[in-house]
Amino acid sequence: MTNHIDLTELNKVADGDQEFMKETIALLLQEIPENIQHIDNYVTNNDLIALKKLVHKMKSSFMLIGMKELWPVIGTIEKSDSSEVIMGQVPEFVRICKESVEELKSI
Repeated sequence: MTNHIDLTELNKVADGDQEFMKETIALLLQEIPENIQHIDNYVTNNDLIALKKLVHKMKSSFMLIGMKELWPVIGTIEKSDSSEVIMGQVPEFVRICKESVEELKSI
């Protein structure tokens, strides 16, 4: 499995507080799958505005857990006005999110 997660930033923010880290990871394990469901709905309904807003909202969480592999994908989704370009990025975004959830489960 590819390693998508780097907890360096979360460690800095937590300042050694392991409970905070566990709670943050637990929250992400709940939120990421829920957000993937929303993304699927937005894709089905071709709701690019909602899709872009959600991807932007998720970005701060991804920064916290070092998901740097997603930066180019997020950048393309946020900056593009082309439905074709945005929808072309969604499968990669969702794949990395799903793999990251599995990785977080093993932490």
